[in-house]
Amino acid sequence: MLLNNSAQTYARPVTAAPLRQHLTRRQHLELPGGLQLWKRGAKFAALLLLLVCTCQLGLGQFRKGLIETIELTRLQQLKLADEHISLRARRAALLMPDNIEQVAASTLALQSPEPGQVSRYNQQKGRFERL
Repeated sequence: MLLNNSAQTYARPVTAAPLRQHLTRRQHLELPGGLQLWKRGAKFAALLLLLVCTCQLGLGQFRKGLIETIELTRLQQLKLADEHISLRARRAALLMPDNIEQVAASTLALQSPEPGQVSRYNQQKGRFERL
């Protein structure tokens, strides 16, 4: 067993820390292809991003216009369907036999024949017969 009875202070050996290395300026990274190539690539990426954003805005406006056109077409279709139903109802009313007789009497002065007023020629008998 070794005893150190010296009167001097004892300092434990420490590895030398490279303090100067942290204080010095870092070296810049070497970019593959050079700095000019990376600048051009960044410009191209920025222009591509601008182009994509512009296309997105344009397509959004186009989509909005299509939606409005579809809505207007739907409203017009519903309006035409309502008009079609009303026209079919009017046609059915006009084709009723009572209405036909009334219009014929008022417009053309035509009346329905009374019984015995209409006669038809019978070829077998060779004479007119009243209906």
